[in-house]
Amino acid sequence: MLFDINNTAAIRMRGWHHDGNFCKEHLAQGKMIHLLAETSNVCDQDCEYCYTVLLTLDRPNFHARQLPGELSLEERKNLIDQAVALGAVSYDIVGAGEPLIDRDFLSQVEYAVSKGLVPIVFTNGSILGNLKFGQKFAERLWELGASVVVKWNSKDRSVHDEIVRRRSAGEKRDRAIELLKSLGFNKTNPTRLGIDNIVYQRTIGEVPDCVRMCRSENIFLVCSTFIPSGRTQKANEREAAFADIVRLYEECRRIDEEEFGIHHTAAMPYCGYGRTCTQYMGLYVTIQGEVYGCVGQSEAYGNIRRRLLADVWRERLPILQNYDGGCPPRRKFYEQRVAPQELKVLF
Repeated sequence: MLFDINNTAAIRMRGWHHDGNFCKEHLAQGKMIHLLAETSNVCDQDCEYCYTVLLTLDRPNFHARQLPGELSLEERKNLIDQAVALGAVSYDIVGAGEPLIDRDFLSQVEYAVSKGLVPIVFTNGSILGNLKFGQKFAERLWELGASVVVKWNSKDRSVHDEIVRRRSAGEKRDRAIELLKSLGFNKTNPTRLGIDNIVYQRTIGEVPDCVRMCRSENIFLVCSTFIPSGRTQKANEREAAFADIVRLYEECRRIDEEEFGIHHTAAMPYCGYGRTCTQYMGLYVTIQGEVYGCVGQSEAYGNIRRRLLADVWRERLPILQNYDGGCPPRRKFYEQRVAPQELKVLF
């Protein structure tokens, strides 16, 4: 059932490297694996596919300010305590804005580490690529044992800038990645460096070479289709055609098998890894306290200010007993758009 999770454990990044036996044993004991959490909504970019933005594409700069009722640092620490008590081992900071802008970011990560969690930080690279501040942040993340995933979008800096709607964003991103490499983030086993790409209509042709680059440089590739939440619900016309997605996943499976001796299926969610979403074996809590099964937000569980995480986890645990590492939110999304015989190729 967990074929891909077992076969790719050695090439996934720290914090996402759990194998099938670990996952099965953890769930059998009633324990969660991941806590996916957020920092403030404030962000210095405005990605047109941002899954955390609940407004339409005609509302630019939504990330220019905090949201009403964002969790305080003490509430975030309390959330970490509750997750640790439930067995969590990985702490994914996945939004809502750019984490390194949040003044409580380092305190939040430091507290998670003090409680035994492995932090995985998703960033657009703007602060790490800043000549004045980047080195300090990168060195501290290295000391904390964090894995860092930098937004990629396209090798072409101008295309990247257009997608995130900011000039020079691609230049800062590249500087951030080179800084992380110089500190050794991609020299560990498992690696602690990742890039976050997307199967996008205009950049789909870049993905195979992106897989090759990541394999050659010991970089973890987080690459899939749009997350079906937030702006993506309004922007799915920018996604590649389903038949093209199927061909891409199969091409990347073949590249791995023939060029790198790595075996996995050509299945959702992750291009180049298959059914390896261990994050689904946890809970996602937004900066306003809303609790979901994952960032796909297809299962809602109320607000952490009104429910204990333990009560939410007890409610969620039964649906995970036969989980195979795939992506239920994307499956639900595509069930409404493609025929069943086409769907089963990726799911």
